[in-house]
Amino acid sequence: MKQVCIAMLLLISLSASSQRLIRGYHVAFSYGFLDKGDNITITDLDNATSYVGEATKGNAYSLFFGFPLDYGYGRHRFTLLPALDFTMADWPLEFENENIPFGRSADDSIKVSATIIMPQLGLHYRYHFFAGKLHFALGLGVDLKIPVSSQLSLTDKDKLEYTPENGFNYTMPYPTGSIFETADNPGIHISPRIGFDVYISRFFVFNIFYYRTVLNAGFDKSILSGHIAGGISYMLPFGKDDDSRVLQQYKKQ
Repeated sequence: MKQVCIAMLLLISLSASSQRLIRGYHVAFSYGFLDKGDNITITDLDNATSYVGEATKGNAYSLFFGFPLDYGYGRHRFTLLPALDFTMADWPLEFENENIPFGRSADDSIKVSATIIMPQLGLHYRYHFFAGKLHFALGLGVDLKIPVSSQLSLTDKDKLEYTPENGFNYTMPYPTGSIFETADNPGIHISPRIGFDVYISRFFVFNIFYYRTVLNAGFDKSILSGHIAGGISYMLPFGKDDDSRVLQQYKKQ
């Protein structure tokens, strides 16, 4: 009899947990306003001429894919979000006296580009509330970003990559401590974020959030520095299909 009671308690506990544990799928896109970059020297090895470019601004685009796990009681929820972050950042260069490398012109818009791939693990807190029948959530948290690939290159507005394979022979050493050094080797870092969620339906959630990364670390701070993102999540409870009603009900407790 004792064993039966223990088994029943375990089943009840698992059932309660399954109603409170929500899994899902998440995709998002962000645009980043980066801080002003640094000067960088480009040396054309074919004619032994150096050119100094100044990065007066920077921007970034990121794409995220993740699998959130949401757990909590009532209106208070915690989300564990493993995800993959693909980031592409650009710093357009301005050259003095139209002294532009490779015989190009200012209209070519030469820029330093970075491509960074970062698996990440996020921990976020959300407070759920209602305005009539409308369901919202306010959140804050951090993402631990772990770069596994980063690459700097010189490109232009036509997406031409200035590489030896394309006939361009040059060096582009970046200054120690510059934003280019950070982009080339971001290192493991913490990214804080705040967000606002709108529940479009029982299962679909529209996510709006703001976050910062190590790319927001230039010597001339921008007022708009940071990344603004929008995404959508599809959330499902663990357990039976008829438990889906819990997805809305548990947040009203």
